[in-house]
Amino acid sequence: MYKAKKKELNLNQLKVGDLMNISQGAVNHYLNGINALNYESASQFAKILQVPVSDFSPRLAKKLQTLVPMDFASNVGAKGNFLLWDDDNPLPDDEYVLVNYYKDVCLAAGDGSFDCTDYNEFKLAFARSTLRKCGVSPSKAVCMTIKGDSMEPVLPDGATVGVNLDRKRIINNEIYAFRHSDVLRIKQLSWNKDNTINIHSFNSSRKDETAYLEEMEIIGHVFTWSVIKCIP
Repeated sequence: MYKAKKKELNLNQLKVGDLMNISQGAVNHYLNGINALNYESASQFAKILQVPVSDFSPRLAKKLQTLVPMDFASNVGAKGNFLLWDDDNPLPDDEYVLVNYYKDVCLAAGDGSFDCTDYNEFKLAFARSTLRKCGVSPSKAVCMTIKGDSMEPVLPDGATVGVNLDRKRIINNEIYAFRHSDVLRIKQLSWNKDNTINIHSFNSSRKDETAYLEEMEIIGHVFTWSVIKCIP
């Protein structure tokens, strides 16, 4: 389909990549079947080639018919595209990386300790460009869940955080995951003048704590967090 349309529409892989906001290499992988098309990429290709999705992927066209279109005015400036992915529609490996999500490993944003089960094979997708911008190596990134209200309203109970295991040096007022008194915790840390560590909670009802660095094991710097609010 692409070969038949590229001359008519004056297209090349670089131009298609610019229109889709992906690299030329990613376009090449799609066209040569190295990476399978997903819903979003199929829709973009169809728009660029000015053909229906059914002309090159009847399977995806059938699935797209089950998606409900939304027509509304937005007051948010869009940047980039949402990509829908699953086992049958993987993300392009050269553009995205799947980071281990230790969903049942809880970082205490409170006073208690928690029994945490091990890795459950869940993963979260990150753009490689985003991790590069944050200075995070994909192999050194993990995601965990917050439990407790001491970091609200910034980090509410149930929020997911991304932790850079390579960045353990404490920079004042940054958020870190760490082990303290055998509890996995997440707090804002900063140095005191006496070389102790100030442990700060965003919840104004919680008092700051103080500890020596030797009493703590810094797991890593929190470089991102997200919250999904479900209203019953």
